[in-house]
Parts: sequence; structure tokens; C-alpha cells
Amino acid sequence: MRYLIHMLTCGLVVCTLFGATPNPIATPSQAPTVDDILARMDATRKGLDSFSVPVHFAITIRRPLIVPLAMDGVRYFERPDKEALVMKTVPAAAQAFQRTYAGLGTADTWPKKYDLTLVTTDEAGGATMYELKGIPKNGGNVDHILLDIDRVSLAPLRARWFYGNGATIDMAIENAVVGGAYLLPKTETLDIAFPSYAGHAVAHFADYSINQPIPASVWEQNPQQ
Repeated sequence: MRYLIHMLTCGLVVCTLFGATPNPIATPSQAPTVDDILARMDATRKGLDSFSVPVHFAITIRRPLIVPLAMDGVRYFERPDKEALVMKTVPAAAQAFQRTYAGLGTADTWPKKYDLTLVTTDEAGGATMYELKGIPKNGGNVDHILLDIDRVSLAPLRARWFYGNGATIDMAIENAVVGGAYLLPKTETLDIAFPSYAGHAVAHFADYSINQPIPASVWEQNPQQ
């Protein structure tokens, strides 16, 4: 019996010394790069070459006066980086909103507009989103933008624009499956705070038209910046 106990003890020591554990502890994976995230986002849209979608805006101007407004338009996208929002008649009181409304674009268009970095996150801490910071390449009034992206679906969930004068636009995005394959915006809820005015708006997206020809006049009248 003593001999058997001795042999079992020696075997346990040998296994421990040579690391023969049945369930080794996994080390945290390396954080992805911005290019990794954009590539994965692009992969979720494989086969989506273009879309157009009617958009209805329900707007409440909160400063200088409280004014409810509504307006309509059509958003267009075409690979690799064309996008436009063509508005119909815009009420005079909504023209300030039209000038400041910023369509988020897509992973295809972001690298053209912004120098992007990944905000440091705790990969092992159960974070549910990636956050990208974008610095506009062409200058302008926007100091930077923060983009929150779901780690599983790779869909944008929130965008925040920060202006040099302290103004902000905060956009929350609700997505829905379109064409049985693509997560695209269903609503965009915006809170806008500028020195001279503030407002709240909800953009409601109707039925998408997927991979249908977009008239050349759309791009002629809305040249890409």
C-alpha cells in the first residue's frame, strides 16, 4: 500500500512539473485592430452593393423656440463610398437641422472621412461594444467622432459628434434585418446641442430598395466630398 501511494504521488508530481493539466487556462486574446473591425463589418454586408430608402424626420426644435416639424427625404448608398441624403421640401425652421444633420455612413465610407483609432477597452472584461474614435481628415468644425459598434453583430449602435465650439450631436441607432441578410438602420434618434439652438429628432426608415440602379443624377447633384 505504501508503494502504491508513493507511485501515485510521484505520478502527480511529474504531471505537475511538465504541465500536463487537462484544462489549461486560456490567455486573453489580442485586441483587434481598426482594420480588423472594419473588415469584419464589411463582411457582414457582402453582396450589398447599393440601397435607397425613404426617411421621415420627426423634429422638435427646443431652442430658441419649441417648434415641432416634419420633413422627408431619401438616403442613397453605393459601393465603395458614395452616399447622399436628398431632402424634399424643407421648412424654413428646419434648415438649421438640415445643415447639421450628419449621416453616419458605413465602414466603407469612414476611412475616407476619418483617421480612426480603437479606444482602449478591456477585452477580458465582458465589454459588448467596440468604440472607434475618428478625427476628420479634411478639418472643419468637427473635432472628433466616437462610434460604438456591437461586438457580435458588428452593427453601429451609437455615434457622437464633438465640435470645436462645444456643440454635440448624439445619435442612437436601432437596426433591423433587411433583405433577410443585412442589419441596416430602422430608426436614428438624435439629440443636437449647439450654442444657438438645440433639438431632438427621430429618423424613421421605410422599406429599403436593395441592389437596384441609382440614377446618376443623384451623384451629380450630390458630389462626394
